[in-house]
Amino acid sequence: MLFTCSALLIASGAGCAWRKPALLEAPPPVAFLQPPSLQQVVAKVNANTDAVWQLQSQGATLAVRGLPQLQADIALERPRRFRLSAELTSFTGKELDIGSNDNLFWFWMKYNDPPVMYFARHQEYERSPVRNVMPVEPSWLIEALGLARFEPGDVHEGPYPAGEGRLEIKTRVASPQGELSKVTVVDATFGYVVEQRLFDAGGQVLASARASRHRYYAAQNASLPLHVEVELPPTGLAITVDVTEYMINQLAGAGEQLWAMPSVPGYPLVNLANPNAPTNAPLNAPTTSPPPVGYVQPTSYAQPPPRQPPPPRFQRPQYRGFRRLP
Repeated sequence: MLFTCSALLIASGAGCAWRKPALLEAPPPVAFLQPPSLQQVVAKVNANTDAVWQLQSQGATLAVRGLPQLQADIALERPRRFRLSAELTSFTGKELDIGSNDNLFWFWMKYNDPPVMYFARHQEYERSPVRNVMPVEPSWLIEALGLARFEPGDVHEGPYPAGEGRLEIKTRVASPQGELSKVTVVDATFGYVVEQRLFDAGGQVLASARASRHRYYAAQNASLPLHVEVELPPTGLAITVDVTEYMINQLAGAGEQLWAMPSVPGYPLVNLANPNAPTNAPLNAPTTSPPPVGYVQPTSYAQPPPRQPPPPRFQRPQYRGFRRLP
């Protein structure tokens, strides 16, 4: 479980992308000249998302509550391929790796206790009790980054007024855990998504995302937020993503290797959806099963060299000229 040239979200080696002055950035076209119908809002949001099937950050930062700001890299390929990795500096190495491919997703933190690599196959996770602890997959961050979509199989209602300049669509979504509900807030003028909230059957918030600083990309006729705040209340996780610039519908990097779950020495695999794990503690027992389908053995993370103690800032001189001081 998604921003000026700074040092955050794993943009290791990603340089400062040139950014046009704000006055030269093309504003998005007006989507609604009068209060739109439900069909018009759905069509506008879906057209914005359908124009972007690949996305990669060029300069990004990640802020996680309780941790220092991290340099980050984000890449995605709809519908399920997603990668977010982050580091404090290139010297200290990776601190965080969250990803999803066609078969599974994973979550790794350098200082996690216990030191493990969590993963789950999509199909197993759908009906796993771990969803009570981690209610959404990392691929949900694709929607959080401004690529929400109204699916025809869900039930949509609205639009309803949601404060000045905003409209709200309510959606009912069938799931193995029962019917979920979702609220999508869109800009009443430009039609891009500014907020999303997902609720369980009891009305508890499972996930939320607030998006701002939207930039219009004329070549795709799409708007994307450069600032996103994500909260997952059941886990207590809250992250803030800031992106300097996006590369759209092209990916730089290692091809299919980009979607491979990494291998980190000293971090055994733990299957979140292991049906033999206790329901009240599904995350604690490392799996002894073979690597899952979808696992590709990548190059392991390089371990940074050991830190050398810094030289003392001040040392009392022992000599004055050729005479040793007492």
